[in-house]
Amino acid sequence: MYYLDNNRSLRQVAKGYRISTVTLWRWVKWFNSGGVNALDREHMRIPWNKTSKETELRIACIKEADPGSTISDAQNKLQTQSIKVSKNAIWTIWREYGLISNNNISLARDALFLLTSKMPSPIINEAQTLLRAFGKIPFPEYRKKARSLRIRLEKNDLHYSALKLGITEVISLTWLGRVQEQVELIQHIKKWLPVKGDVLLKYMLAVG
Repeated sequence: MYYLDNNRSLRQVAKGYRISTVTLWRWVKWFNSGGVNALDREHMRIPWNKTSKETELRIACIKEADPGSTISDAQNKLQTQSIKVSKNAIWTIWREYGLISNNNISLARDALFLLTSKMPSPIINEAQTLLRAFGKIPFPEYRKKARSLRIRLEKNDLHYSALKLGITEVISLTWLGRVQEQVELIQHIKKWLPVKGDVLLKYMLAVG
Protein backbone atom coordinates (compact mmCIF):
# COMPACT_ATOMS: atom_id res chain seq x y z
CA MET A 1 0.00 0.00 0.00
CA TYR A 2 2.92 2.31 0.66
CA TYR A 3 4.19 1.75 -2.87
CA LEU A 4 0.76 2.35 -4.39
CA ASP A 5 0.14 5.50 -2.35
CA ASN A 6 3.53 7.10 -2.88
CA ASN A 7 5.48 8.14 -5.93
CA ARG A 8 8.51 5.95 -5.25
CA SER A 9 10.14 3.18 -7.25
CA LEU A 10 9.80 -0.54 -6.50
CA ARG A 11 13.50 -0.65 -5.68
CA GLN A 12 13.28 2.22 -3.17
CA VAL A 13 10.24 0.80 -1.38
CA ALA A 14 11.60 -2.76 -1.34
CA LYS A 15 14.87 -1.55 0.13
CA GLY A 16 13.03 0.40 2.80
CA TYR A 17 11.11 -2.69 3.90
CA ARG A 18 14.12 -4.99 3.50
CA ILE A 19 12.49 -7.26 0.92
CA SER A 20 13.48 -8.08 -2.63
CA THR A 21 12.22 -5.99 -5.52
CA VAL A 22 10.86 -9.13 -7.19
CA THR A 23 8.81 -9.97 -4.09
CA LEU A 24 7.27 -6.51 -3.99
CA TRP A 25 6.58 -6.65 -7.72
CA ARG A 26 4.69 -9.92 -7.28
CA TRP A 27 2.62 -8.53 -4.40
CA VAL A 28 1.67 -5.46 -6.41
CA LYS A 29 0.76 -7.64 -9.41
CA TRP A 30 -1.45 -9.91 -7.27
CA PHE A 31 -3.07 -6.96 -5.49
CA ASN A 32 -3.87 -5.23 -8.76
CA SER A 33 -5.45 -8.43 -10.11
CA GLY A 34 -7.68 -9.23 -7.14
CA GLY A 35 -7.22 -6.91 -4.19
CA VAL A 36 -6.25 -7.99 -0.66
CA ASN A 37 -7.73 -11.49 -1.06
CA ALA A 38 -5.37 -12.15 -3.97
CA LEU A 39 -2.41 -11.82 -1.58
CA ASP A 40 -3.46 -14.97 0.29
CA ARG A 41 -1.61 -17.22 -2.13
CA GLU A 42 -1.66 -20.32 0.05
CA HIS A 43 -5.44 -20.62 0.07
CA MET A 44 -5.57 -19.77 -3.63
CA ARG A 45 -3.11 -22.53 -4.54
CA ILE A 46 -4.44 -25.31 -2.35
CA PRO A 47 -7.78 -26.93 -3.17
CA TRP A 48 -8.90 -27.43 0.45
CA ASN A 49 -12.37 -28.40 -0.77
CA LYS A 50 -10.78 -31.38 -2.54
CA THR A 51 -8.95 -32.63 0.56
CA SER A 52 -11.24 -34.52 2.91
CA LYS A 53 -10.88 -34.29 6.67
CA GLU A 54 -9.90 -37.95 6.71
CA THR A 55 -7.07 -37.29 4.24
CA GLU A 56 -5.92 -34.25 6.23
CA LEU A 57 -5.67 -36.35 9.38
CA ARG A 58 -3.83 -39.10 7.51
CA ILE A 59 -1.30 -36.56 6.24
CA ALA A 60 -0.91 -35.06 9.73
CA CYS A 61 -0.41 -38.49 11.30
CA ILE A 62 2.54 -39.21 9.01
CA LYS A 63 4.49 -36.27 10.47
CA GLU A 64 3.24 -36.86 14.02
CA ALA A 65 4.37 -40.47 14.00
CA ASP A 66 7.73 -39.72 12.37
CA PRO A 67 8.93 -36.10 12.80
CA GLY A 68 11.78 -36.86 10.41
CA SER A 69 9.39 -37.45 7.51
CA THR A 70 9.90 -35.04 4.62
CA ILE A 71 7.16 -33.80 2.33
CA SER A 72 8.45 -36.15 -0.37
CA ASP A 73 8.31 -39.07 2.08
CA ALA A 74 4.70 -38.23 2.90
CA GLN A 75 3.78 -37.88 -0.76
CA ASN A 76 5.30 -41.28 -1.56
CA LYS A 77 3.47 -42.95 1.34
CA LEU A 78 0.19 -41.43 0.23
CA GLN A 79 0.74 -42.57 -3.35
CA THR A 80 1.06 -46.17 -2.17
CA GLN A 81 -2.47 -45.68 -0.78
CA SER A 82 -3.66 -44.23 -4.10
CA ILE A 83 -3.91 -40.74 -2.59
CA LYS A 84 -2.53 -37.93 -4.72
CA VAL A 85 -1.80 -34.68 -2.87
CA SER A 86 0.51 -31.85 -3.90
CA LYS A 87 3.63 -31.10 -1.89
CA ASN A 88 2.33 -27.62 -1.21
CA ALA A 89 -0.89 -29.05 0.25
CA ILE A 90 1.06 -31.42 2.52
CA TRP A 91 3.24 -28.56 3.80
CA THR A 92 0.20 -26.40 4.51
CA ILE A 93 -1.64 -29.18 6.33
CA TRP A 94 1.42 -29.85 8.49
CA ARG A 95 1.67 -26.16 9.29
CA GLU A 96 -2.04 -25.88 10.08
CA TYR A 97 -1.79 -28.88 12.41
CA GLY A 98 1.20 -27.43 14.25
CA LEU A 99 3.65 -29.99 12.86
CA ILE A 100 6.15 -27.53 11.39
CA SER A 101 7.92 -25.02 13.60
CA ASN A 102 8.88 -21.55 12.47
CA ASN A 103 12.26 -21.38 10.74
CA ASN A 104 12.65 -17.75 11.82
CA ILE A 105 13.81 -18.19 15.41
CA SER A 106 12.03 -15.72 17.64
CA LEU A 107 11.68 -16.31 21.36
CA ALA A 108 8.99 -13.60 21.46
CA ARG A 109 6.83 -15.70 19.12
CA ASP A 110 7.90 -19.18 20.08
CA ALA A 111 6.07 -21.69 17.89
CA LEU A 112 7.07 -24.47 20.28
CA PHE A 113 4.50 -23.16 22.76
CA LEU A 114 2.01 -21.20 20.66
CA LEU A 115 1.05 -23.67 17.95
CA THR A 116 -2.17 -25.55 18.63
CA SER A 117 -2.60 -28.93 17.03
CA LYS A 118 -5.87 -29.73 15.29
CA MET A 119 -5.42 -33.46 15.80
CA PRO A 120 -8.57 -34.96 17.37
CA SER A 121 -6.60 -36.54 20.19
CA PRO A 122 -7.17 -35.66 23.88
CA ILE A 123 -3.58 -36.54 24.76
CA ILE A 124 -2.20 -34.05 22.21
CA ASN A 125 -4.49 -31.35 23.54
CA GLU A 126 -3.21 -32.22 27.01
CA ALA A 127 0.36 -31.83 25.74
CA GLN A 128 -0.42 -28.42 24.23
CA THR A 129 -1.91 -27.26 27.54
CA LEU A 130 1.18 -28.38 29.42
CA LEU A 131 3.50 -26.71 26.89
CA ARG A 132 1.76 -23.39 27.53
CA ALA A 133 2.29 -23.89 31.26
CA PHE A 134 6.08 -24.10 30.82
CA GLY A 135 7.75 -21.52 33.08
CA LYS A 136 4.48 -20.81 34.88
CA ILE A 137 4.57 -23.72 37.34
CA PRO A 138 7.51 -24.97 39.46
CA PHE A 139 10.06 -26.94 37.44
CA PRO A 140 9.91 -30.09 39.65
CA GLU A 141 6.14 -30.28 39.11
CA TYR A 142 6.41 -29.48 35.41
CA ARG A 143 9.12 -32.05 34.79
CA LYS A 144 7.11 -34.78 36.54
CA LYS A 145 4.01 -34.05 34.44
CA ALA A 146 6.02 -33.65 31.22
CA ARG A 147 7.83 -36.97 31.67
CA SER A 148 4.62 -38.89 32.34
CA LEU A 149 2.83 -37.32 29.38
CA ARG A 150 5.82 -37.73 27.04
CA ILE A 151 5.98 -41.45 27.76
CA ARG A 152 2.26 -41.76 27.02
CA LEU A 153 2.71 -39.87 23.75
CA GLU A 154 5.58 -42.14 22.70
CA LYS A 155 3.52 -45.26 23.44
CA ASN A 156 0.84 -43.88 21.14
CA ASP A 157 3.36 -43.15 18.36
CA LEU A 158 2.79 -39.39 18.73
CA HIS A 159 6.48 -38.59 18.45
CA TYR A 160 6.32 -35.01 17.20
CA SER A 161 4.33 -33.90 20.24
CA ALA A 162 6.56 -36.05 22.45
CA LEU A 163 9.62 -34.31 20.98
CA LYS A 164 8.29 -30.83 21.72
CA LEU A 165 7.35 -31.80 25.25
CA GLY A 166 10.68 -33.56 25.73
CA ILE A 167 12.56 -30.37 24.87
CA THR A 168 10.83 -28.48 27.68
CA GLU A 169 11.59 -31.43 29.94
CA VAL A 170 15.28 -31.13 29.02
CA ILE A 171 15.28 -27.43 29.91
CA SER A 172 13.49 -28.20 33.19
CA LEU A 173 16.24 -30.68 34.09
CA THR A 174 18.77 -27.92 33.42
CA TRP A 175 17.16 -25.70 36.04
CA LEU A 176 16.95 -28.65 38.44
CA GLY A 177 20.68 -29.39 37.97
CA ARG A 178 20.03 -33.03 37.04
CA VAL A 179 22.65 -33.23 34.33
CA GLN A 180 22.87 -37.01 33.88
CA GLU A 181 19.11 -37.34 33.38
CA GLN A 182 19.25 -34.40 31.01
CA VAL A 183 21.94 -35.99 28.82
CA GLU A 184 20.11 -39.31 28.75
CA LEU A 185 16.87 -37.62 27.74
CA ILE A 186 18.58 -35.65 24.96
CA GLN A 187 20.04 -38.87 23.56
CA HIS A 188 16.60 -40.43 23.71
CA ILE A 189 14.53 -37.71 22.03
CA LYS A 190 17.00 -36.40 19.45
CA LYS A 191 16.41 -39.49 17.30
CA TRP A 192 13.04 -37.97 16.44
CA LEU A 193 14.53 -34.62 15.48
CA PRO A 194 13.97 -33.93 11.75
CA VAL A 195 17.15 -33.83 9.66
CA LYS A 196 15.74 -31.01 7.54
CA GLY A 197 13.79 -27.97 8.65
CA ASP A 198 12.31 -27.31 12.11
CA VAL A 199 15.08 -24.91 13.05
CA LEU A 200 13.24 -23.84 16.18
CA LEU A 201 13.07 -27.35 17.59
CA LYS A 202 16.78 -27.84 16.97
CA TYR A 203 17.56 -24.47 18.53
CA MET A 204 15.49 -25.18 21.66
CA LEU A 205 17.11 -28.60 22.10
CA ALA A 206 20.54 -26.98 21.72
CA VAL A 207 19.61 -24.46 24.43
CA GLY A 208 18.63 -27.35 26.66
